[in-house]
Amino acid sequence: MGTPRVVVLDREPVCREVARQVFAALGASVDSTEVSSADLVVVDAPGRSAHAQTYVLGPVVNQLTPHLQLPLDRETAGHLIGRTPPPFDRAQFSALAGGVADAELEMVRDYFDYCSPQMEVLAEAVRAQDVEAVYTAAHRLTSSVGLMGARRASSLLRAIAERTHAGQLDGVAALLQDVVAEIARLERSLRRFLEVRQRPWRLALVGCSQMVAKVLGRRLSGLGLELVRHDGPTSITAGDNAAILIGARSDALQTVLDLREIDRDAPLLMVSGLGANADFRDALCAGADSTLDASASARQLCTAVDRWCAPGFDTRRLQLLYGSDSAERIFEVWQETAPGYAQALRSAHDATALAAAARDVWRATLAIGAGRAAALAQHLFEHRDAPDADLGASRLAARVETLFRRAARAESRPVEGRAASSGQG
Repeated sequence: MGTPRVVVLDREPVCREVARQVFAALGASVDSTEVSSADLVVVDAPGRSAHAQTYVLGPVVNQLTPHLQLPLDRETAGHLIGRTPPPFDRAQFSALAGGVADAELEMVRDYFDYCSPQMEVLAEAVRAQDVEAVYTAAHRLTSSVGLMGARRASSLLRAIAERTHAGQLDGVAALLQDVVAEIARLERSLRRFLEVRQRPWRLALVGCSQMVAKVLGRRLSGLGLELVRHDGPTSITAGDNAAILIGARSDALQTVLDLREIDRDAPLLMVSGLGANADFRDALCAGADSTLDASASARQLCTAVDRWCAPGFDTRRLQLLYGSDSAERIFEVWQETAPGYAQALRSAHDATALAAAARDVWRATLAIGAGRAAALAQHLFEHRDAPDADLGASRLAARVETLFRRAARAESRPVEGRAASSGQG
């Protein structure tokens, strides 16, 4: 097979660099010129290319157009240019989990708890030439591995089950070797998935009665979250919590202001649906990030908490996503571009301009794995037409700007230090 050619037509610099680095690392030729002879075209929005193999890079805004999720997965990208198919179908896997990140993590943990030991049972049964035991183990694994979206591994296991169901062991040992290799590839990918996605799940609750705290804590504990009740902001330590939940009391506005002095980075979520009458609009404008509906279903509650508890930016996550060399270049582009993001957000005077600026920030922060910044930008994008968008959106934009500046200062030294220590200048 010749060198595949990928054309990247993305106006957002960080996403463009991510696509360029990922496909180049896979051995593709990457440019931004002639589309007609390309094997794959990557664009930033639907309608930018009529090429048959066109994918939009970023959040789904049009269900009719194929999308590549951000952060861009190298195995998925490789499959699109004819490389080895990814060990599992992430879209199928996510759909089975209902799109809930906590459910996805639980599925991966369940896989390692059940399937890894079952593979040892299968291998031992093959060594013992026990036809019935081989069939039982292969049959169980076929469905379990298939649930993960691991189609090739599931297909190989099905072939073993079919042969042994007919009482035959011919060729099973060779098939098992293929299964072991494919399962090893799957488990490497799943471990990387766990390492990138796992994060602390400790939440603080301020301004709610003990009874409300117990009710809410019981619901959140069922989602694998720990909720710690505090009597006031002064007992909270910066950096200890994935998010801080604020009860809708009359002094909620002052609570927000006090918390922002203590912890400027933690997401602040106003808990609604508790029968109180706090002025949410003022609290949001003062520095709270969003509201959390306490009466929502467990899945909705988990999705909302997961969105805002996503990790902040760090260079280790970037390396896990794209590899050391690519991560350094992507981070350099992000640093160069961040001031332009802030300026675009500040100068957006209508919903159209605000949507464009917010979507650029949303895509860029997803690309580098900065989940908290992405949540802020997504919130801004989704509420661009709100009645108080002129005030609320400008405050949220300022919050995004602050997060960018702080992350750039905090993370530039570690990246440069690694480059110097490795002799790359």
